Amino acid sequence: MDKVNAQILRLKQSEIDRDKWDNCINEALNSRVYALSWYLDITCPNWEGLVYGDYEYVLPLTITKKLGLELLLRPPYSQQLGIFPSPDRSITEEFLKYLEQFKLVEYPFNSDLLPITNLKAEMKERPNFVLPLYGQYEAISGRFSKHCKRQIKKAEKNQIQVTTSSNIIDFIEQTEQNANYPITPKTKICLQQLLSKSIYQGNGIIQSAYDTQNKLCASVFWLRHRNRIYYLSAFSTSEGKKQSAMYVLIHEMIRTNSGTQFVIDFEGSTIEGIARLYKGFGATAETYFNAKLNQLPWPLNHFYGK
Repeated sequence: MDKVNAQILRLKQSEIDRDKWDNCINEALNSRVYALSWYLDITCPNWEGLVYGDYEYVLPLTITKKLGLELLLRPPYSQQLGIFPSPDRSITEEFLKYLEQFKLVEYPFNSDLLPITNLKAEMKERPNFVLPLYGQYEAISGRFSKHCKRQIKKAEKNQIQVTTSSNIIDFIEQTEQNANYPITPKTKICLQQLLSKSIYQGNGIIQSAYDTQNKLCASVFWLRHRNRIYYLSAFSTSEGKKQSAMYVLIHEMIRTNSGTQFVIDFEGSTIEGIARLYKGFGATAETYFNAKLNQLPWPLNHFYGK
């Protein structure tokens, strides 16, 4: 245990009261699944925490240790972290000032963070896309773009069928085969554990689309937490892209949850084609900030970039 100041403590995992920690996250208006203890155990085994008072506010420290240095980096499958619940400016500054002690910071704050400018770290804006499902289906689907509606009709004409599955190994293998980016062994293990844990808990599902030949076209790993349904991982096969299978999967999630308090969290993207997919369903952008600070000694500072 390290005392940051009169009210904030840095606690190791063994010192954290997990019930109080998770209760703080769950009760926060800006709650995010990424900050729950079970989720952090999977995505960042060395995580610690900053705790204000009696767990009135908490901030996950997602620490990676390399070359004897502590680096604060974004873990896989963790879009938004930061302070929970969202505090006033003075408390926010107390937390953020502490992060400046790390030699390298690549840390995502949730969208409720108050903009702070008097920091060493560069705060870069990032887009997320969210779709509230509060209204009735007719109202929500009425806001679909023309392109989106055409793709849904195309998939329906091709008789794409949607099912749920618990086949984790198949999902991971297909993700590896169809991803447009390399999946590291660490990321693969992380995804497998997130799938296993969430499906066991009953808040994670794999939704898949099949063609008339019963060939897999696309799948989504959806994760529910509080009022959010996270589009956590997904893939389309080459044939699935031709048949617009992903549109059917997202459409089905919208249709079956319309008129509820859920919000689909697409986790955003700066890739134009992916952003178009989300916006086509009526999702709107919300901004979150990624803190970036490189204080590494030479030549490491060039290796990790400015």
